[in-house]
Amino acid sequence: MAEFQRTLPASWYRSLPLYQLERRAVFLKAWYLLGPVTRFHEVDTKVQYEIAQERLYVERKFGSSALPTAEELKVIHESTGAELPSHLTPTGLLFAGISQDAPDFHEFYPDLEPLLARVDFTRLPYRHSVKYEGNFNWKTMVDGYQECLHCQYTHPSFSIYYPPTFYTVYNHLNFSQHVADPKKPDDGLFLYFFPNCTLNVYGGGMSSFRVCPTRDPNVTRMEFDYYHLELGDKFEKYFKFVRQVAMEDYELCERAQENLQKGVYNEGILNPVKETGVAYYQNRVFDLVTEQHRHEKSTEGPEKAVGDGISHPAQAAAVPSSLYELSRMEYLSSFLSNTFVLASVPIILLAILAVTQKDGKVFRRPLLPRPGALPLDTLSSNVQSKLAWIEDLFLRRVASTIATRKGSDGLTTAADQPPSANVCKESDFPDNWWTGDEVFRLERRAIFSKTWLYIAHASRFTKPGDYHAFEICGFPLFLIQGKDSVIRAFHNVCRHRAYPVISKKKSGSSTVMGCRYHGWTYDSKGQLIKAPQFECLEGFDKTQNSLFEIRTAISKHGLIFVNLDARGDPPELQFDARRIDRFASVNRIPRRSVWIDGWELEGRFNWKMAVRNLYEDKGVAGGTKPELSNLRSVLQSIFGVDRASDPKSSTLEAFPTTSIYATGKESVWYSISVAPIEANRSYIRCDMYGSAVGKQADGSQGIPDGIKSSLEARIAKFEATYKSFSTPGRTNPDDDSTLNEDAVDCTHDRTVQEMILLKLKSHLKLERVAGEEILPTVRGSSTSDRYKLANELCKELENLEGSISSSPACQMMVKDSLAW
Repeated sequence: MAEFQRTLPASWYRSLPLYQLERRAVFLKAWYLLGPVTRFHEVDTKVQYEIAQERLYVERKFGSSALPTAEELKVIHESTGAELPSHLTPTGLLFAGISQDAPDFHEFYPDLEPLLARVDFTRLPYRHSVKYEGNFNWKTMVDGYQECLHCQYTHPSFSIYYPPTFYTVYNHLNFSQHVADPKKPDDGLFLYFFPNCTLNVYGGGMSSFRVCPTRDPNVTRMEFDYYHLELGDKFEKYFKFVRQVAMEDYELCERAQENLQKGVYNEGILNPVKETGVAYYQNRVFDLVTEQHRHEKSTEGPEKAVGDGISHPAQAAAVPSSLYELSRMEYLSSFLSNTFVLASVPIILLAILAVTQKDGKVFRRPLLPRPGALPLDTLSSNVQSKLAWIEDLFLRRVASTIATRKGSDGLTTAADQPPSANVCKESDFPDNWWTGDEVFRLERRAIFSKTWLYIAHASRFTKPGDYHAFEICGFPLFLIQGKDSVIRAFHNVCRHRAYPVISKKKSGSSTVMGCRYHGWTYDSKGQLIKAPQFECLEGFDKTQNSLFEIRTAISKHGLIFVNLDARGDPPELQFDARRIDRFASVNRIPRRSVWIDGWELEGRFNWKMAVRNLYEDKGVAGGTKPELSNLRSVLQSIFGVDRASDPKSSTLEAFPTTSIYATGKESVWYSISVAPIEANRSYIRCDMYGSAVGKQADGSQGIPDGIKSSLEARIAKFEATYKSFSTPGRTNPDDDSTLNEDAVDCTHDRTVQEMILLKLKSHLKLERVAGEEILPTVRGSSTSDRYKLANELCKELENLEGSISSSPACQMMVKDSLAW
């Protein structure tokens, strides 16, 4: 029975601390293909490269022959001026290391040169170079290159010349040989040089590319060099062909990386016959990284082992200083949990003594005397930081106790007066409430991953196969009607290697959905029905590789809600079925409504600015507890509609971002949803429905004029206000007084923001206890030892004191933003 290896976990494709470890473990100790000698024939001309933030250049120092010799070529590190190790093969390929840590060339590639002897690379003149960046991890691109299982689906033109049926990968120490056709070994020769270089001889020419990681693990720079015997039309035809293949790979990697980052896909499965190249290089990365980590922990201590990755002089790449700052809450957690907790008791007592209360107000005095009595610099920076945060923690707890007591006595509550009226403390809202990426990522985990979200109406699905794709706060999903007439929701991610299943049309009709990466195909129930090159392997179970289904609830009148939480049973729909159905019945919203029109309008504003005035509409809350009440109508915010002046209209609010508005005219109703994209980007989706009876002779339904233009005008106001929030001193909800009345009117109500904040704090508290981010959307993973070790290493690198903050998936620390 074939054994199916799992891919590296998704966390390995988005972690900054892991990449810093990869630099030390992999990149500083490797050799790199720079090109044939034909690239370096001019004397005193520098050909520059950058690999893993190391800048170097190749220069021919002297010589008059057509091609340089090994003695005439020097590879120099740009910042230090030191000569780097280099090697020129007998057939004319130049390799180099980027540090002195690289081993001997023949030790790194013991059996490479006999294989290279098949091609005389000195005959291939240099023609052209191309470089650009892509939004994917370097390993995502190598994943694609190390197999040709995807070629017939992603590269149809390539597959005509080199059918993937015969394509074979042979793995050697630190390189892989790809043979497209065993009958033509000198044509269709593809070589992968670990960790990130390739050489491709086909179509009468040669290309090589380097997959160069940047400081951001989610961004990679691609560098291509092209060589060919011919000029003119022959080269242009070749160049067009290879560029088409390259751009197909580029699109494939960006789409796969999107799903690797979004907190749904965790790991894939590898074909033990056709994806051996992927398995080989992934195992090589894993082995080197874990070995380096063990070595550093045993010789230099854990702090050095997972530091910023600058253990080599040439590695001193600039990293934003804010990434070095730990969340104070995490800082305290680790501080109180270490073996020196008893020694911290005096510090805690100092913090308590530092807080005084007078006339119902809380004040803070410095824990430490002024300079002279006890200089602050006599304490370590760690102790200073801990003192400052413990002081702040106790201040907040005392302030909270006072506010709670006053509320219970009937004197005042948080809802009656702003906190500043009773407690002299800083706002609970972080300074980057509207603009912070880390706040936005927490919102994804705490709200949009756990809340029932209205998404569509059942009338949009009229026959089996009808589907509509959406993206909510970065989570790609789609709804589809099955042959059994049931509407289901699925994450838009293939179970094989993370590519989206629906990648072209956002709406359409098809009872089968095929992934364009490797041809995996699913039916309208999400079941895997086709997996090329897997079905013939004993032990492969299609039923274990179905699409990830999302919980769906459909009201009696056809309102569809989804909940992305994959853990156990989520709480019941906040809007109970009776209230939803009562609203739909009263306002004559039929299940067989007709979709009239809809728009999506994007703007540069934070989503929270479009939700407001939670408690103003008492009738909508309808007896629910305040913390479970729904947001006031976004539609009313946008159009300024007052129900008191229009008794026939009615609104149902769906926390967190949707309002359903019934006009009372011919069963015409709207849904308005605010969908976040990033911290500074959102879109508003408007769908308008009516009844078949209400249609006019021309097919229209009396659509009110100017709806779209009104939406556009409101978005423009959001953008203007957001711009003011983005300026220093105007980022906090407490600073509303600095804005004009019109700007405040189109942004938010403080109570709504406090409701959102409460949910964030509640989720963050769970994460502090767990010691890691809680991603409710992530599905269960395999229990293989390798997977566990890889995932735990990523978590350890992310969370250990002194590590750099990670990519969007693991980051939990930036300038106290989340230290509530």
